[in-house]
Amino acid sequence: MAEHIDVLLKRLRDVRANILTDGLEVAKSMALNQKALVVRRLQSEGIAGQQYSDKGVPAYLIEKSGYARLNSGFDKLIKDKKKNLENVAWKDVREVQGLQIGFVDYTFSGRTFQNLTIVDTRIDGTTVYADLGGSDQETKNKLSYGFARYGDFLALNEEEKKILIQLVEEEMKTHIDKYSLV
Repeated sequence: MAEHIDVLLKRLRDVRANILTDGLEVAKSMALNQKALVVRRLQSEGIAGQQYSDKGVPAYLIEKSGYARLNSGFDKLIKDKKKNLENVAWKDVREVQGLQIGFVDYTFSGRTFQNLTIVDTRIDGTTVYADLGGSDQETKNKLSYGFARYGDFLALNEEEKKILIQLVEEEMKTHIDKYSLV
């Protein structure tokens, strides 16, 4: 009996020593799953209630700008708009690049979401954190602009929260089961 209690105490010490490390792995998994769920929604449905603007700026202001060009349509658009003294809207730029314009999907080249990654992990007492953020300054700037303009557009919706909770419960069970306390 004493031998059984010693084994159980050793297992409990192992759990205590490793539970926060295991929790950190779960937090990382949660962060990456959150990214996957939110990016899928944004790219298929967009940011709720947001549309690309028809307002623009005079074409000559962006003629030699650093706007990304996915194809030669951008230069033709600017040339035509400049000739006709028309404004250029972001919606126009997206459309001529062959991108959808039905809703704000926060995707142009795809780099922002490619560079959205875990930027910090930490343990604070009994709480573990894995923070998503930009891996480079360009992504940090784009995310900052997005949050200022659209609020927390990377937040989970209720359906996504349920999916993430289910994933966490399954993952935690796997971590707990490895200690075979019963």
